[in-house]
Amino acid sequence: MKKILAILIAIVCFSLSAIAAEGEKGNRAEMRKELHEFKMKYLAQEMQLREDQQKRFFELYTAMCDEKHKVFSEARNSEKRLRQAKNATDADYAKASKVMSDAKIKEGEIERRYQEKFAQFLSQKQIFKMKEAEEKFRREMQKMRNKNRKK
Repeated sequence: MKKILAILIAIVCFSLSAIAAEGEKGNRAEMRKELHEFKMKYLAQEMQLREDQQKRFFELYTAMCDEKHKVFSEARNSEKRLRQAKNATDADYAKASKVMSDAKIKEGEIERRYQEKFAQFLSQKQIFKMKEAEEKFRREMQKMRNKNRKK
């Protein structure tokens, strides 16, 4: 199983680096889309989803990811504004810290809400496997990023 994951991640990384090498403006969005599709296929495999479950899972999972992305994008923008401010006050730092903490809380709320939706057509075992697979995927991607940074 680890070999399959490593091979799949290597394939994705090679395709993503090929897209990045092109230097086009839309590459980031295309890379994000490809990575998301790969992740969903990986999750479906790890969760052992049936054909009839996959379409519904992909739609819900994509909606959940979009909500999370929006929340964290706003938090990153707040953090970016703070870094660019030349005379940031303690109140500015406190506000940015609160936004970052709130983003994590909102992420948990989003996950809880979607877990209830997933439970309508997935078993609890599949939901648990989804969470395991998400973490495993995140760790593997982090390893790949670290490896690429060292080169």
